[in-house]
Amino acid sequence: MITDPDLIHYACIAKGTTVLAEFNSKDAALGEIAAKCLEVTPPFHAMFTHTVRSRTYTFLIEDPFVFFAIFDEKMETAERLAFLKSVRDAFAGVAKSTKV
Repeated sequence: MITDPDLIHYACIAKGTTVLAEFNSKDAALGEIAAKCLEVTPPFHAMFTHTVRSRTYTFLIEDPFVFFAIFDEKMETAERLAFLKSVRDAFAGVAKSTKV
């Protein structure tokens, strides 16, 4: 469970650089930043995280999908990863139930 949802600034599910779903709690500029981050998704990684200017950028990569979020740096690493895994699992459940 997320102890403080206000620490999640942005989250998305992408296939390559195409955003399939997103949540933006702060401002429109975060969507633009996320698009730039998705363009440089690190290859050969399952997870990648980087912190700059009090924001932590976290990728959970399961080809062809990328689960990406921008968190406040105050959120613990384990909590960030648990959040992205829960997004991944929910997405997998929806994707599985909608297959014909």
